Amino acid sequence: MGHFSPPTGDTKIVEALRLVAGPIFAAVLTESGAQALLTVHASSGPERRKLKANILDSLVGFPEYRVRVRFHKPADLLSATSLEAFVARLGGQKIVYDPTGALVRAKGLVDASRAVRSSLNEHINGLYYAPLLRTFYVTLKKERVVSGDKVRLSDLASIQQAVLDAISSAFASAECPAVRVGFGLPAASLVPVDRLSIMNWSARLGLAMRRYWRPITVAALFGFGTTTAAHSQEAAVSESNLKVKGSFGEVIDDYTWTVDGAFTAPLGERFGLQVEGGAGASGGQDYYGAAAHLFARDPESYLVGVFGA
Repeated sequence: MGHFSPPTGDTKIVEALRLVAGPIFAAVLTESGAQALLTVHASSGPERRKLKANILDSLVGFPEYRVRVRFHKPADLLSATSLEAFVARLGGQKIVYDPTGALVRAKGLVDASRAVRSSLNEHINGLYYAPLLRTFYVTLKKERVVSGDKVRLSDLASIQQAVLDAISSAFASAECPAVRVGFGLPAASLVPVDRLSIMNWSARLGLAMRRYWRPITVAALFGFGTTTAAHSQEAAVSESNLKVKGSFGEVIDDYTWTVDGAFTAPLGERFGLQVEGGAGASGGQDYYGAAAHLFARDPESYLVGVFGA
């Protein structure tokens, strides 16, 4: 999907925030009373006081806004169980800064899902997004569309059109995701788009989501997990470090385990490399993933890098 394109009136805010060296991932505007509230969201780190001061200094030329800075631990953001919950945590009425385009994508999917629910809720089993496939999946209640052993094609056609209209409206200024309407789900990592897709799933769908839902899915969509290490020291990376964590137990009678690790190393004064990996098992299914981030950084000027997963 396309990257965030700010409205013309917000261009100066975007330019000001781009000059701040730090893990800022979003800024949202809320019209409240006589003075609008501009909330800047950033990943939490050891230099948060310095980063907050830099953000406030960069926005001192915007007296029409009351500026607030909110810091988030990546683990807290990734604990959101749906895109709807993630978007709600950031709040705001208008997105004015979104360097990765992630928040715009998430909000578009949530808005589309609300429109689909509004017109087709009695037909809907769940609404999900597959980040790696860039596809929006609408799962239907079979009894609403199937009569005996035949699919009511007229009903299916009207449902598909309603879904396409909702997606087209929500992504009017950005590239739309692919859309799939049907009765099943692919063997791929999926993110529930709204809370009803978590709370109202059937037993069969619940098993599918336990198998495929992973916090790493949200990481793939929003790009979290690599910014904090790159910004946490004055040099790109002060010294090599390794972080490993794991867990094991049972979830609804299924044995589960996870292991995640990240290794960060300096490559000279201004370059660094971070390699991450994770694996686990749940519901009789194994999963794994790996990623690498090669970056160059000047603490006063820029951060640029290449990321692959």
